[in-house]
Amino acid sequence: MKSIRRSGTFALSDIFIYTFPYYVVPWAFGLGAPIMILEATFRIFRGASVIYTAACDLAIPGQTRALAARDASRLIRTTLLAAALCCVPAAFVCLLLMFGSKQLFAFLLGAAATVPPAVSPILIVMVLANTKP
Repeated sequence: MKSIRRSGTFALSDIFIYTFPYYVVPWAFGLGAPIMILEATFRIFRGASVIYTAACDLAIPGQTRALAARDASRLIRTTLLAAALCCVPAAFVCLLLMFGSKQLFAFLLGAAATVPPAVSPILIVMVLANTKP
C-alpha cells in the first residue's frame, strides 16, 4: 500500500509539474502566442534533456563495471566522459540560442508568434542547469 501511494504521488506530481505552466501562462499572459512560445521553449528544453539522457546512457556500462570493480578512478573518468558528452550538445544549443535565437524561433513558430529577447537567456540557464552527468 505504501508503494502504491508513493507511486501515485509521484505520478500526480509529475503530471502537475508538466501541466502547471500551461495553466499559469494563459492566466498571466493570455491565450495564443504565449502558449506557442511556451511550447517552443519547452520543446527545445526537452530535446536537450533527451540528448543528455542518451549521452549518459552511453556511460552507464562503464560506470557499472568500474563500480563493480571498485575502481574509483575509472568511475570518475567515466562520469567525466558522460559530463563531457552532455556539455557538447549543451554548448551547441546555448550558442544557437545566443547567436541565432531570432532565426530559430522564426523557423519554429513562423509568423504565429514573436519570442521576446528575454526568453533566450532564461532558456540558456534552463538548458545548462539541466545538464546531467
